[in-house]
Amino acid sequence: MSILMTKHGCERLQQRGIRPYQVEFLVDYGTEIHTNGCIKYIFDKSAVRRFEKEKGRDVLISQITRELQNAFALTSIDGELVTAGWLTKSVRTKWGSFGKTCRHQASRWHKRS
Repeated sequence: MSILMTKHGCERLQQRGIRPYQVEFLVDYGTEIHTNGCIKYIFDKSAVRRFEKEKGRDVLISQITRELQNAFALTSIDGELVTAGWLTKSVRTKWGSFGKTCRHQASRWHKRS
């Protein structure tokens, strides 16, 4: 899938050292998270499995998955790249989080004595 890039998106790719082929892999195989009228693509464990299933498992593929491990791409609903970058915190969804979990999350749902 070829992705359209905004001027801002191109600038962010250059500033953050992300290559256009990495963005295409994120959009094609990454996990979609819908946020505020945009779609965020991240490369989590299920995305790695999808990627390795289609491309196979060799040295080049494992290098690409390591490169994409903390990357994200944010696109508009129309499919234009808005921005891209590197995750510094875990991604929170309404179902939980990808990555690290907080201990206080589980206790928040239990009644305290």
